[in-house]
Amino acid sequence: MALNGISLESNESGYLVRIAPNEVAWSDPEAVSTIYRTKTIFTKTDYYDAWASPNKRDVGHFPARHEKEHSERRRIVNNIYSVSSILESEEATDSCTQLFYATIRDFTKQSPVVDLCLRINMYAFDVLGELFYGKMFGFMSECTDIDCTLYLQSLFSPSVRGTLGAVKHIENASEAAVKRRKQEIEEHKDDKSDMLRKMLEINAD
Repeated sequence: MALNGISLESNESGYLVRIAPNEVAWSDPEAVSTIYRTKTIFTKTDYYDAWASPNKRDVGHFPARHEKEHSERRRIVNNIYSVSSILESEEATDSCTQLFYATIRDFTKQSPVVDLCLRINMYAFDVLGELFYGKMFGFMSECTDIDCTLYLQSLFSPSVRGTLGAVKHIENASEAAVKRRKQEIEEHKDDKSDMLRKMLEINAD
């Protein structure tokens, strides 16, 4: 028997386990290079459909299930994720890291117990803000979950987030950040080479 070109006849090693119709769990380390090679022969599962935009015309990079479609989307933004582009972002990341250290030091002076999971979440979101929008969201500086964003993103399941309206909340916050950053760029307020600026430049071309 075969599934997507994978033979299931010999399974004495126990590496292959059928967990559902047309679905096999594979734990053989040697299979990693085959399954996750640069040009994959496999199609992503419908798990990724949950992350797709409601706008069917906008496929998006992450939820694109077919390799050809994914490659076309990836090619558009490849330059943003190049080594040289990442190195340009080091200064922005460093500023977030320094603030993280400072807030942890200050917090430990007030309390012997630190919710490290929460603090790292705050750090991660501020890094994203700095990298994408040229400005931290303010989680670390304010030491609070701004607009309950961290709580809402913790509702990992897309269906749950959608039911509770969390997706719309995060969309609104993102749209506000994009609007602010676009205005700053148009008014030449700084020369930060954040990801949004690079994407706008790609779109302009």
